[in-house]
Amino acid sequence: MPLELVMFDLDGTLGIFKHAERLDQVLLREYSRKLSKAFNLEINYVAKVLLDVVFEVKMVPPERITVAEAMLNKIAEKLGVNRVALEKVTDDFYSNEFDFLKRDYSGDPSAPTVIQKLLDMGIKVAIATDPIVRRTGVLKRLKWAGVSDFPYCFISSADDSHAAKPHPKFYEEILEKCNSNAEFTIMVGDRIDNDILPAKKIGIKTVLLDRNREHGDSMADFVIVDLKDLLDIMKNFIKT
Repeated sequence: MPLELVMFDLDGTLGIFKHAERLDQVLLREYSRKLSKAFNLEINYVAKVLLDVVFEVKMVPPERITVAEAMLNKIAEKLGVNRVALEKVTDDFYSNEFDFLKRDYSGDPSAPTVIQKLLDMGIKVAIATDPIVRRTGVLKRLKWAGVSDFPYCFISSADDSHAAKPHPKFYEEILEKCNSNAEFTIMVGDRIDNDILPAKKIGIKTVLLDRNREHGDSMADFVIVDLKDLLDIMKNFIKT
């Protein structure tokens, strides 16, 4: 098949977070702590509100506004805090506390080479990370992973996306932004629930990165254990 676009998940795919907890769990704890201190609220209550808001946005995409706008509106309303003050505290979190993730964050050594070879082949590349984090947080992680200096056709983030994983509209928006068709696109990710199943639902071919060989029947079109293996299976996607 002629290939137009490759979408890459970020955390767990291009980037590796070596920590006892998942990145989203650490972010929830630290962001909850930040808001708790800023607005004098009980931290567990704040964490519950944040989880509820994320769930709502994932299930019902805002579409008319960005994920960031929808989340900030909902958080401000549920916590009973000023919307402008909330955004100011959130911006400060991304400017300062967010950087503590860097010590446990690194890139897949093969990622820069794989991305460059795809671009050299005339294939567009997009970053398809779950857009719950704001743009500055995504750009920082791309830099830590060593893959920030590429001409991506789209980088998903809470400030740029109008739907989140695993909703199919998340993938449809990337296709639209990159001017590509699902049948000529592949999605590469490490999670079946967020990366493989929703992408397949709209006709995108999928590649599961299963570094630890944890998944049996993944339902992905291809399974690889090393990111560089993606180049070995490209012949299955491209007519020679």
